[in-house]
Amino acid sequence: MDRPQLVLTLDANRVQLLENHRWAEPLKSAIPRVLAENLSRVLGTDQVSWHPQSAAYRADYRILADFQRFEASGDQVIVDTLWTVRSSSTAPAINGRSRIQEQIDGTGYEAVAAAYSRALATVSAEIAAAIRKERGGS
Repeated sequence: MDRPQLVLTLDANRVQLLENHRWAEPLKSAIPRVLAENLSRVLGTDQVSWHPQSAAYRADYRILADFQRFEASGDQVIVDTLWTVRSSSTAPAINGRSRIQEQIDGTGYEAVAAAYSRALATVSAEIAAAIRKERGGS
């Protein structure tokens, strides 16, 4: 789904590419940037960056996210993400999965983009909760 056009799932075997409705930036860079911005806000730190930014060179945590589903279907978006948080300490990695279904509130493709944004915010909150737990609730 990493293409400039928005893609809607019509049914189990069909999708629709919306040639005249495009993402503001490539998903390959947008999703990591949005996750980093969300994590920075939720964790209350400016020390969050995303690959390939060099600021991550000495990171306390590294997050790997593998998006299994990122689709709009009917009146909802579905974001299914496997993620791993690795600490720079000797603590074992934390693995998790976020399966988010977010209702599309309203009509138009702006509502679809807003639902994706809310879904990514929820993924970020779940990752942040795992980091807080690893840090002992701080």
